[in-house]
Parts: sequence; C-alpha cells; structure tokens
Amino acid sequence: MTKTPEPNWQPISALSMIANMIDNQLEDTNEQYTQLLEVNQQPCVLDNYTVCRIIQLHTDQLEFIPIYKKQLEKWQIEVHLTLTQQNEITRLQKQVEQWENVSTDILHLASILKEKTIEKINLKVGESMYAPGHISREDEVEFLRGQSEILHRIHDESYEVFR
Repeated sequence: MTKTPEPNWQPISALSMIANMIDNQLEDTNEQYTQLLEVNQQPCVLDNYTVCRIIQLHTDQLEFIPIYKKQLEKWQIEVHLTLTQQNEITRLQKQVEQWENVSTDILHLASILKEKTIEKINLKVGESMYAPGHISREDEVEFLRGQSEILHRIHDESYEVFR
C-alpha cells in the first residue's frame, strides 16, 4: 500500500503566492465553465479527446483543493496572523469553495457534453441515416450526383438529435 506523501506546507510568507495561485485557478475555471455553457448550446463542437481532457483536468483539480483548504486552515491555527492576513485567508477560503463548486459544475457539464461530441453525433446520424426506409432511393441518387438537399436534411436531423 503506497502512502501519499505529506504536502510541503508553506510558511505564512507564501500567502501572496498562494493567493495568486488560487485567484488564477478560480478565474481560469470560471472562464472555462462559461465557454462550456456556450458549447452546450450546440452539438458537435467538441471531440471525445477534448471532453476527456476537461474531465481529467477538473478531477485532478478537485484532488488538490483539499490541500489548499488545509494550508489555509493550518495558517489560521498555527500562526499568529495580522488582521490583514486573517482577512486574506478568509477571502481565499471563499475563493477555494467557489473554485471547488465550479469545478464540480464543470464535471457535471462535461458528463453531458460527452454525449454531444462530434464522434457521438456522427455515430447517431450514421445509425439513423442507414435505418431501413430512412433514405429514399431518390435521396441516394441526389446525394451521389452531388446535390446537397440530402446533406441539409441530415445536418438538420443531426442537430435535432440533441435539442
């Protein structure tokens, strides 16, 4: 059984560095969440690889959040803090909570987006396109001649799959 090594706890002099890290992570996480909400409105934007990377990134972040919480807690308990330091730690604790919540929201949204990837939509369109009786003989001929009416219909139907 492998024991997880104890984190390298930082002295209070590292407060501004830790604050910067937390603030930047929260800002980046909020930005990504906003982008994913926009992507969620349209199918077929992300691929499987990208969604898996999003899930991995935010799963990893959620594993580190308890370390940040513990670091802030240790400073409160073990160090005689100035009022400014105490206020900053309190602010950071709220930031970490928000970061955790947004990361959790991203994971939830990513699980929804997993079903709307380019690959999933192509698979569903392919299945419905080749279902018996779905494409008429005339549609096949038009498609082979390069006329685009069938392509427009397939595109519209693929969009409807995830509306």
